[in-house]
Amino acid sequence: MLLVLLFPGILIAAFMRARGFVYTGDSEWYLMLADYSSQGFLARNPRYAPLYSWCLAFIRFFGFTFKNVQFIYVCLVFIGFLLAARKYFRSVTLAFLFFILIIRNPTVFEIFSHVWTELGYSLLLFLCGFSLIHMIGNAPKNLFTRYDLLFLCSIALLPLQRYIGGYVAWYLGCLYLALHYRKPSILSRFTALFISSVPTVLMLFWNLYISGGIAGEGRDPAIFTLFENVQFMKRVLVQFFSVEFFLFVFSVIGGIFLIRRKHISVFWLAVLAIPIVQLLAQLHSSSIYRFDKINPRFVVVIAPLVIFNAL
Repeated sequence: MLLVLLFPGILIAAFMRARGFVYTGDSEWYLMLADYSSQGFLARNPRYAPLYSWCLAFIRFFGFTFKNVQFIYVCLVFIGFLLAARKYFRSVTLAFLFFILIIRNPTVFEIFSHVWTELGYSLLLFLCGFSLIHMIGNAPKNLFTRYDLLFLCSIALLPLQRYIGGYVAWYLGCLYLALHYRKPSILSRFTALFISSVPTVLMLFWNLYISGGIAGEGRDPAIFTLFENVQFMKRVLVQFFSVEFFLFVFSVIGGIFLIRRKHISVFWLAVLAIPIVQLLAQLHSSSIYRFDKINPRFVVVIAPLVIFNAL
């Protein structure tokens, strides 16, 4: 049964490999840093969050070519989606449906075929939401569960995969504490959450030591206003993620209805808001620092979590 569950992820990754992974200027940096790191140097360019290149470096250490390194990385991420979905839905069929709904969008498929950080980041964001949903109404008062551990590891890695994850991690951390604030274990959970922030703090100090800035040397100011970025974001959502946008609206309306009927906790709505927080963080960042015009690459990371919430 496990092999049957993993087969779709490996098959899609193999198709991406045969079709050819897409490389850009960012990709060249990730691969170069991974190559140096695989030789034991832990190379850094502070303009790029380190986790993705370190993951590639770990796989590269075993002698694989970079084409196979990326194939293995994609397989592992897809398997992560499938295993989590199978655990939650308790159905292989629904896990397949969840995975197919992610990949059926050609924009998602195309971006996930790039040698970029978005694929891994989308898994981490999904695992944060997945863990929180499991904890709502199910977490024991005093004990840490596997979902606490999964959440704390995922939130710790978010900013290391993409710097913008730091914004989202604040929201997720507050949500985690709010979920447990009446329980005797709140102090230990706060301590665990504080410890999970240590990797990010160390990374930022490392960046300061190398370049004098927390995300590399000073970035240029934004060339687009907040209003313009909102227009770009709206256009991307409507043009490339219309189904995901519909599913999100459907989930929110359904969640409000169920909350009013007292069938689910209000915390469900807070978890449903995670994609909004991600998009708001992107709008804020793009309105302060100079990035490319907001395009599907900036939005694709919320697609798996939106689909999961809808199901």
